[in-house]
Amino acid sequence: MKRIPDRLVKDYLIVGCAFACILFFLHPLFLTPDRRAVPLIVFKLVHALSFLSTLLLSEMVVTCLFKNPFSYASGISEQLRHFALCAVVGVPLFNALLNQSNTIMMFDFQKYYYAWFDADGSFTLKWYLKTLDLCVLVAFIMVAAMMALSRVRHIQNNLRELALLNELLEREQEEMRIRPSDETVAEKILLQGNSRDSLMVNPFDILYIESVGNYLSIAYFIGTALCQKRLRCSLKEAEEVLEAFPFIEHIHRAFLINIHFITQVSGNSAGCKVSMFSTDKVFPVSKANVPKFRDKIKELGGELR
Repeated sequence: MKRIPDRLVKDYLIVGCAFACILFFLHPLFLTPDRRAVPLIVFKLVHALSFLSTLLLSEMVVTCLFKNPFSYASGISEQLRHFALCAVVGVPLFNALLNQSNTIMMFDFQKYYYAWFDADGSFTLKWYLKTLDLCVLVAFIMVAAMMALSRVRHIQNNLRELALLNELLEREQEEMRIRPSDETVAEKILLQGNSRDSLMVNPFDILYIESVGNYLSIAYFIGTALCQKRLRCSLKEAEEVLEAFPFIEHIHRAFLINIHFITQVSGNSAGCKVSMFSTDKVFPVSKANVPKFRDKIKELGGELR
């Protein structure tokens, strides 16, 4: 059974309490109080708490029965679908609780009976449907509030993860400085273009490979000097040649990079960007490649422990 994140439950409480406060302070009878203000404001607070309870209940239904757990790491569209599904499940329940709470708080059980039955005793949904539009409006407001709060959490998660990646990269660079030089020695490989041009290079010396039209622009080191080579070749062909070297990572449809030369990872909720040693060029990480790229950096950090 999937577990509802504690952070999500706390966010539901935050939004529910904020909603209750808005109902309390903006109610007309609070602004112009009279003897009816106290019971009616209590009703509104009960409505807010009822909706909060149904939100948590619908979250359990969506998570456990529909097997659609919520995650702050997921995309905005996935989060919106999740909250919308919770609202679809929760609105009918909330509407029933809304009518029931009105009746119980007023201690008028006769009214409670006639809310669900006509004078002739036949079952009716008249009162239920009367407040359904209000419940849909409230659900829309709560979903919008949860989405706004969720986006903040999503950005916070990304920033924490980027900080972790940069910490791992700093450790890798420190290890590279103290690592014996013979550990980075490998046999040179041949990158063959579709013409007579080719490049014999040590994979550890490759900084990045960029696809430019029908050509590849290869940046690599000879000693401490950064060199460029242009080959008529596809990025896929170069990736196949470098497949045995896991530190060469495909981060974008136009880029292969050597993760040993990453100096910083930055970004926001839209994605990541990578800064590299000895170049001012900034390399984007495509959204589809972000999870694999982050796992690669974390795997690299695990090897350093």
